[in-house]
Amino acid sequence: MPDKKRVNPIIFSSENLPGFGLDLIFSIAKDSGCDGIDLALWKNYDARHEGYVQKLSHNYNLPVYSVQTSSKINAKEMNKAIEICEVTGAQHILINAPKYFDVKPYAFLTTHLKTYQTQYPHITFSIINPDTASMAFLPFPKYRFNNVGEIIKKHHCKLGFDVSNMDEDTIDTMIISQSDHIVEHIAICYLSDRKKEKSHLMPGEGTYNLTNILKTLSKNHYNGAFGIKLAFDAQTLVNNEKVLFQIQKSIDYITNHYK
Repeated sequence: MPDKKRVNPIIFSSENLPGFGLDLIFSIAKDSGCDGIDLALWKNYDARHEGYVQKLSHNYNLPVYSVQTSSKINAKEMNKAIEICEVTGAQHILINAPKYFDVKPYAFLTTHLKTYQTQYPHITFSIINPDTASMAFLPFPKYRFNNVGEIIKKHHCKLGFDVSNMDEDTIDTMIISQSDHIVEHIAICYLSDRKKEKSHLMPGEGTYNLTNILKTLSKNHYNGAFGIKLAFDAQTLVNNEKVLFQIQKSIDYITNHYK
């Protein structure tokens, strides 16, 4: 763990390790120096057991910072996310955007999200921007909620800013150019790199200007968390030391460039 508490916590998303037991995920996050967990409900088989999650959080002295839902969100999953927040003290729910033709989850969110926001004012509800970087030439959008302005203004949500999902033009026009209006609405910044179709690379291994993004966030006094979200290859996943190395390199990149 870091020697002192960070102003901007760095959290590890359990989405990185689908199918892994939560005990191992908490252990890896703790050993790597992360400040908390971003709990992906649909990726880990034991993530929905709130008592077990609370026990691991206590045992590892590692808080659950946020709960992440799937793109197929419904009332059952949302209620479970809220229940885990209430038990663990997590204050953020991050929602993955439904695919364009998944009508039911989109209708659920547009109909009920405002009610949840009213009933649970101590929980911040955010929508993670979907992958638009690889969808530029499709005749129709692949996902709902692909417009950052609508997420914030129309749906009154915070933004789960997944850098690697967003195309560079949108980053420049929406995040960099309008940073004085946008940054305050970012609940978490998942900072990872991209190179063409390869997303969620370690920072510095792709082509995105991540240092400029970090500089922009710092200039606008960003007070949210940074999330570690990486696409580990098969060889890395079978070697915990390699997983730790990549997480720690990502943490170092953030701490060295976010001034």
